[in-house]
Amino acid sequence: MSRGRLPQALRTTGGSSRLVEKSLVLILGWLLGILSPLIVDGIRGRREAARGRNAIRAELAELSEVLVAAAFQARKAAGTIDRPFLQWVAKRLREVPSPKVGSLHAAVTAALQADDEDFARWAPTLGVARGKASMLQHYPAPLLDSRVSALWTFDFPYQRKLLDIHKNIALLDAIVEQFREYFRLTFTQQSPGNHVLIADNLRQSYENYAERACIVVDRIAALPAKGGA
Repeated sequence: MSRGRLPQALRTTGGSSRLVEKSLVLILGWLLGILSPLIVDGIRGRREAARGRNAIRAELAELSEVLVAAAFQARKAAGTIDRPFLQWVAKRLREVPSPKVGSLHAAVTAALQADDEDFARWAPTLGVARGKASMLQHYPAPLLDSRVSALWTFDFPYQRKLLDIHKNIALLDAIVEQFREYFRLTFTQQSPGNHVLIADNLRQSYENYAERACIVVDRIAALPAKGGA
């Protein structure tokens, strides 16, 4: 065998290795070309889902704040405000220290500081007089309604909590629609007895609305501050 020259078998093996390396580089480049858009889309999708989850949480926090005040107004209209309810209101308002509910928080705190005798005289004066009505309002959660893709990026227990909140908001809306039908009947010709029944139904609607609003607020408060992803 001549010096300085590799055996034929070794020269062939070396050439095959370089061919395999080149082939692997080409295949890897091809795969990256195919997978890169998928990877980018996956990252973008995760970011969008995270933003969607944060937006839903923010929306529910704001809705909770609004519904605490709405529940207070409904109980006030029904004339059924009592000390346990005001304690619940005060607790929920402490959890959402917003300037929007500052005046309500001050009023509730002052009422709770009254002794039982003064409180008993004050509470019945809050009811709406017969023949009058304070309108109940819809307070939707459009992001919770529309961001289905984000909803399903929460873990399953969190999904169930959100769906339960969504269901109770729908029940709250149904009470509003029922109330508005009773309210419409107050403008129609009715016998005195029917007018009394309609007025009683309106007051019951206030109580039902307040009860359901409290349920929604409590469900929102029970959501974990973080996690669920």
